[in-house]
Amino acid sequence: PVLRGMFGSRLNILTNGGQMLGACPNRMDAPTSYISPETYDRLTVIKGPQSVIWGPGGSAGTILFEREPEQFGELGSRVNASLLAGSNGRFDKLLDVAAGNSEAYARFVGNQSRSDDYRDGNGDSVPSRWDKWNGDVSLGWTPDADTLLELTAGKGDGEARYAGRGMDGSQFKRESLGLRFEKSDLGEVLDKIEAQVYYNYADHVMDNYSLRTPSGSGMMGMPMVANVDRRTLGARIKATWRWADVQLISGIDAQSSEHRQRSGMGVDAHRGQPWSKDAEFHNYGAYAAPTWYASGAHRLTSGARLDRASARDLRSDQAT
Repeated sequence: PVLRGMFGSRLNILTNGGQMLGACPNRMDAPTSYISPETYDRLTVIKGPQSVIWGPGGSAGTILFEREPEQFGELGSRVNASLLAGSNGRFDKLLDVAAGNSEAYARFVGNQSRSDDYRDGNGDSVPSRWDKWNGDVSLGWTPDADTLLELTAGKGDGEARYAGRGMDGSQFKRESLGLRFEKSDLGEVLDKIEAQVYYNYADHVMDNYSLRTPSGSGMMGMPMVANVDRRTLGARIKATWRWADVQLISGIDAQSSEHRQRSGMGVDAHRGQPWSKDAEFHNYGAYAAPTWYASGAHRLTSGARLDRASARDLRSDQAT
């Protein structure tokens, strides 16, 4: 994804407030590789560094994929299911089920999507087929209208064939866990408290034999495989304050992740090989974003953020 001409680490992409960071050094598994947009309720696009709330960087912008808490009065349930079929073997399935009452709810969202290779204007087949699935569960406790405690868990996997790369993505495994707490209407000044902790794990495999046949000659003519993974653990605490026509959102956040790799020559040569941790990253930040509501049609918004970031290259045992 590209926003305002920038991509990569300059574009923050969050799912339910957490970052799902890919593991491939060439970004074959960008964060969007692990996201199915139709399984989320709301998409927010913030252009440029116009918000200091959602983590460091973000000079290109911030994209938020969010699922809303369920709201039930008496005991009830809902079901949303869809099928989509298209040319080139496109077939999508979605199931979104929730049940609960005024004090608790449970939600399951699952989808599976696939497509075959397509043919270009000359009738030649272009390697492009893919297949992926996701499953996520949310358990929420809402003892009153101003309190939310929600536990989330999810898994997913997929594969993708590429025309312009020497390897295909034969695995895009994802594991996610999250816990968030929200308390609103606390008082005349302190209006809301939000706290969250999340864990995301990406296990990505690239090879040249699962979805294609090696040519047998040249630099990548023989079967080869590379396996990379990344674990990300993060947390944030955010408070909303109000004084007359002024609102202040302030908080702190932290994130830590580690990257590992293993590879080999031959079919499934990576299996049984030891992992080598080659990089680790840490970031700790604090921010404040005041807004002055001058009138019904006018407001003045500002923000400041301070971060301490570190990255360590474990291949050469040098910190940067």
